[in-house]
Amino acid sequence: MSHSSDSKAFYNDFSRRVLVNDFRYLNLRQEAIKSLCSEYIPAGSRVLDVGCGVGIIARHLQTIAREVLAFDISEENVRIASAYAGSDRCTVRVLDVIEQVDELKTYGEFDVAVLPDVLEHIPKGAYASLFAAIESVLSENGRIVMTFPTPEIQRHMAEHQVEDTQLLEEEIEIEDILNATTMRPLHFSYKSILESNDYVHFVLARVRPYTHTRARRVNWIAHRLRKYRWRLSNYGFVKRLQRMLKES
Repeated sequence: MSHSSDSKAFYNDFSRRVLVNDFRYLNLRQEAIKSLCSEYIPAGSRVLDVGCGVGIIARHLQTIAREVLAFDISEENVRIASAYAGSDRCTVRVLDVIEQVDELKTYGEFDVAVLPDVLEHIPKGAYASLFAAIESVLSENGRIVMTFPTPEIQRHMAEHQVEDTQLLEEEIEIEDILNATTMRPLHFSYKSILESNDYVHFVLARVRPYTHTRARRVNWIAHRLRKYRWRLSNYGFVKRLQRMLKES
C-alpha cells in the first residue's frame, strides 16, 4: 500500500488478476486472519479495516464488530469490497490512511484497527506516520491486529517465486514496528499456513490487561518423584562437588 498513482494502478490491476480468485478458492491465509480477529477483537467493537482489499475480511469482521470502516487506496478493490461486504454496518471507501488522516478522524474513535497482510506493502520509512495516524483514532483501550509474511519467506519468495511478489515486499522485523509505535505487544506468533513459519500474527495494545488466575494445581506425588529422581541422579556429583569445595 504505497501512496503513489503507480501503486493505485498496480493494485487496481492486481485486484482483477489475483484477488478475485479468493472468491473461487478458499484462501487459508485469510482463514487464519479471521481466526486471529475472532480471538482478539472484542465483540461489539468499532473496527477499522486498513487496506481491505476485496472485502473478505471486512465481511467477516461484521460477525464480531458493531461497525466497520473498511478502506483501500485501490478504487477497484473498493468497488468489489462494497458489493461483497458493504452494509448498514460496514462502510467501504477509497482512503489513504496517512495522507487523509484528518478525513479519517471524522469517522470518530475505533476500538481495533486491522491490517491484514498490509504492512509488507508499505515502505518502512512510512511506518511512523502510519501508526501515528492509526493511533490518533484508537480508543484508550485500542488494539492493532496485523498479519504479515516472515522475513524468511519474503527472502525465499524474492529468490524463487518472483512472479508472486507485489509492488513492494518489505522484510519486516518486529523492531521495525515497535520503533514506530507507542503501543506494546499483546500477542505474537509464527504461523505455518502454506509453508513452514511463513506468517506472523501480531497484536498491539495500548493497555495489556492482567487476569489473575491461580496456577494449575501441582500434582504433588509426581512433583515429589521428580524431586527425588533429580537428587538421586546428582548424588555422585554432589559428593564430588563437596570435596572440590573443601580443597579450594
